[in-house]
Amino acid sequence: MLLVDDHVQLRTIVRDWLRTLFPGYMFLEAGSGAQAIRLAYDHRPVLMLLDIGLPDMNGLAVAPTLPTCCPAPHIIILSNHDEESSRQHAAHLGIDLFIAKNHIGTRLVPAIVQALNLLHKVDTL
Repeated sequence: MLLVDDHVQLRTIVRDWLRTLFPGYMFLEAGSGAQAIRLAYDHRPVLMLLDIGLPDMNGLAVAPTLPTCCPAPHIIILSNHDEESSRQHAAHLGIDLFIAKNHIGTRLVPAIVQALNLLHKVDTL
């Protein structure tokens, strides 16, 4: 899983929390869009947790670059930018889910489980 957010403290908290819940997965971290793209190409994560407000680019600009690298990861947007226009843009890009950061505690784990279940169903077809 690739966690992309420019706030190191948030990445650390979310990473440590998710490691306890999903111990079989490797967690990578990126603080910028460019770093996220490089890590996606190098490591081919199955899931990306992606912030919109990155220092070098809008996180929604990261998503269209990924299908060319690999099977594109499932993307869950985690953002403070909870405007309808951002949600619509994410949906237009085929992003799986959009979670406002103030709902991470209640919505993130079920979203990850759903995405991983979809991946396992594809693998068995």
